[in-house]
Amino acid sequence: MHSKNLFLPLALSTFAFGQLASAQNTPIPFEGPIKYFNLDYATGEITPVNPGVDATVTAAYDNANCFAGFLTTLSDDEEYLDWGVKSTGLSGVITGFSFGYGTSETDITLGGNGASVGINIWSGTPGFCDPGTQVFSQVFTGLPGGSGGGFGAFAFNVDLSSTSISIPDGEIGWSFFEAGNPGTTGPLLAAVGGCPSGTIDAFDVYTQPASAASCAGTFAFSTPNISSFYFSLDEDDGATPAGTTIRNTSNIVGYTAVTSPQIGGTYSSTVTPGSAGITIVGIAATAAITPNFFGTGDILLGLAPFPLLYSGNGTHDFNLPLNASLIGAVVPTQGFALEIDGFGNISATAYNAIDLTIGT
Repeated sequence: MHSKNLFLPLALSTFAFGQLASAQNTPIPFEGPIKYFNLDYATGEITPVNPGVDATVTAAYDNANCFAGFLTTLSDDEEYLDWGVKSTGLSGVITGFSFGYGTSETDITLGGNGASVGINIWSGTPGFCDPGTQVFSQVFTGLPGGSGGGFGAFAFNVDLSSTSISIPDGEIGWSFFEAGNPGTTGPLLAAVGGCPSGTIDAFDVYTQPASAASCAGTFAFSTPNISSFYFSLDEDDGATPAGTTIRNTSNIVGYTAVTSPQIGGTYSSTVTPGSAGITIVGIAATAAITPNFFGTGDILLGLAPFPLLYSGNGTHDFNLPLNASLIGAVVPTQGFALEIDGFGNISATAYNAIDLTIGT
């Protein structure tokens, strides 16, 4: 099994106000505590769904006293980007993120449209009109909103374990773009590193899509002690290494793992060819020992459901998806070779099995 590490990117650059342009707008205050909810990326399910209920805010999000409001009045096609440095030393497999927003949109349960939030996540982001490389982009609509009587603030965590992204340590960026309700919804502001932090940070303003050519400039936050947009990441800790274990009875050993089965990587193997020159790797849901009625050696794969069979000529490569939900899974595989006798009859020689432990 694997675990996750929730962190805020704290290594942010420090600037003097005089070096940067003034902020384009003034943070809008909000009343009441932040409402927190989870969003399942695969299903779109939101919990809690009642916008009037305050959820428990974990320690990682417990900087509510440092919030001074949120930036609104994003116009059509406008994008605000902030940046920092990730230095966890972990796997780089991102399994979720959190983001904060403020909105005056009325919740859909009260007859409104709810909030719309566009989020981009970037890798290798130095800022100052260089957004880096985009690794995630999504528009979320129908998010929780207020009661129609003012501005409310929300923080939500998105579970990406079934469709993970990869971000190595180093410079990263996160941006908020206008997604259908200009002037009503914007990114929540936070003082990173303590309250007050004494840090003055900056953000870039772009016209979508963000690029060096579409950058309007770099601006200082207009409120002292505000240094970032609310943002955090879930990252797999890399505690489950990929592995291969040979399993056999008395079969000939002719199936060899060349690389480790890592999510987002390529598992490569070799199979000793038979006289027909055709090799097969079978991938099954379970392990078993069954007599081989098609040749020599035991079949070491469960036959229900029937294994997936992939033919080749001695080498086999399989691309594994970047899917954190696979980490720790054990997958039985086995190599086979086709043989032809002097009468043209074809049989299959069953080699050893290799059980793959999917890791990072």
